[in-house]
Amino acid sequence: MLKYWGDKRIERFKSELARVSTQLSDFYGPLFAVVRANQVAWQTFSSEFNLSWSKRSPPTREEKVAWLNWMSRVFMPANIQMRDIIVGKAHLLREVEMPDCLIELCAHVAAANAILEDLSPDEEFDLKTLIAYPQEELLEYTARSFGELKRQQLELIGKLAKKKQEGEKQVSP
Repeated sequence: MLKYWGDKRIERFKSELARVSTQLSDFYGPLFAVVRANQVAWQTFSSEFNLSWSKRSPPTREEKVAWLNWMSRVFMPANIQMRDIIVGKAHLLREVEMPDCLIELCAHVAAANAILEDLSPDEEFDLKTLIAYPQEELLEYTARSFGELKRQQLELIGKLAKKKQEGEKQVSP
C-alpha cells in the first residue's frame, strides 16, 4: 500500500515537472530570451542614434533611414515573435488572466505595424507609436516568471530524485 501511494506521489511530481518544463521551453524561456535580446538591441540603437527629435529639431533623412531599418529589420521581427509566442501559447500562462504587459505588447505590435507600412524617409513622420512598448514591465514580468519557474523546475527535479531514491531503498533487500 505504501508503494502505491509513493508511486502516485512520484507521478504527481512527474506531471507537475512536465507542465513547468513545457512552460519554460515553449513560453517563458523563448519570450524572456527575445525580450532581453530586444532590450540589448534597443540600448545599442539608442546609444548610437539621437532619439531626441522634435518638431523644432526633426530627424535628418539619414536618421529616418536608420530608424526605419532598425524598426523593420530588428525590433518589429522581435516584437512579432513575442506576440506570436503570447498568442500561440497563452494556455501556458501561470496566471488565470493575461497580464497587462502582454496585452500591451500585442496592442503595440498591431499599432506599430499599421504605422510602419506607410512610412518613407522622404516624408515627415512621427516616430512614436500610439501604444507604447511596455519595456520595463515586460522585462520585469518575463525575468521574474522565468526565474520562478526555473527554481520550481529544479526543486521538482530534486524532489523526484529523492522520492525515486527512497522508493529504491524500500524495494531493495
